[in-house]
Amino acid sequence: MTRWMGPGEIKTMRAESDTRVGGHYRIVMQAPNVGKEGLQTGDLIFFATNGGSQVSHAGIYVGEGRFVHAPATGGTVKLDSLSKAYWQKAYLSAKRVLQPEHLAHNP
Repeated sequence: MTRWMGPGEIKTMRAESDTRVGGHYRIVMQAPNVGKEGLQTGDLIFFATNGGSQVSHAGIYVGEGRFVHAPATGGTVKLDSLSKAYWQKAYLSAKRVLQPEHLAHNP
């Protein structure tokens, strides 16, 4: 199953199930967790920007401590750093939905 999700509109793959909760989709992904120290390009990273413990924002890791995300629905995609205090505090987890050998590489 494939779904477009709100803030940042990250296309998730291989969703095991989904449930509509308060106008948003809750996705259960069959993908391995990745520790912060093991992040690789293409990993999905999840944040609780509302101060809670549930995912409220997501981005795609691009390497060198950076990730891309859309700060607001319909907003411009932005390159940001995980080292910023805001993202450090809001960081929850990461998932590897694609193995590195399936990613395009620059020559």
